Amino acid sequence: MHAADRGEAAQLSTFPLTLEAALRELASGRRWRSTARMRLLQVLFHLYGVDEVQRALAHQG
Repeated sequence: MHAADRGEAAQLSTFPLTLEAALRELASGRRWRSTARMRLLQVLFHLYGVDEVQRALAHQG
């Protein structure tokens, strides 16, 4: 309840959870804490597979 990033999980639900939308959010410059960033990456790995997410990140440019 007192974690500094406690509100970030709720913010993750503010955009559609597509690979493209998530990558745009990660690249947006918003300062996500490392735990929230890792949670989002874990969900993406689960939904799209590690290889697909890594390819998308490599081509994000």
